[in-house]
Amino acid sequence: DAIEYYEAARKIYLKTGNTRAAGNCLNKIADAYMSTSQYDEALSYSFQAFKEFERLGDRQGMAGSLIGSGNVYQAMGNFNKAIGDFEKALSVAREANDLMNEASCMNNLANVYGLLGKNDTAINYLEQAGAIYEKLHDKFNYGKVLNNIGTVYLDREMFDEAESYFLKALEVRKSISDNRGMASSLANLGN
Repeated sequence: DAIEYYEAARKIYLKTGNTRAAGNCLNKIADAYMSTSQYDEALSYSFQAFKEFERLGDRQGMAGSLIGSGNVYQAMGNFNKAIGDFEKALSVAREANDLMNEASCMNNLANVYGLLGKNDTAINYLEQAGAIYEKLHDKFNYGKVLNNIGTVYLDREMFDEAESYFLKALEVRKSISDNRGMASSLANLGN
């Protein structure tokens, strides 16, 4: 059981003084609970991780914990709390100059705003996330963002724009041999 392994690893990390890794275990336990729709437990572990990282002054860990709780709230359909946690995480990530978590927050905010039908806001966040991923030379996530922008345009029945983004995503994904991503982009082009 993943949770038991993370708990055992956490105990060892605490004994050896690796408190950051111990905090990461809390986030992994939260993820495991979320994957089985045990949302209260997932939130509890995300909050514990946040408190641990806050005590350590670890802004990257704090942002990651807030992203985790935001994902739980999104899965629960509590979009306002999801947005709140993603916005807090975005602020913390920016303070820490943590570009990966900053882009992740923007991508997550885009997902929530897309679910709320606020497509212009979703595209704005996706474009910002894409610019960061491109700056970081993270082609995997850049391809995902391009594909997500295409999906928003597809939902709006703006077919030419959607096709353009799906083709860009396909090109990026081919360049890194991301077979799953290529399949997703091709399937979206078929829509």
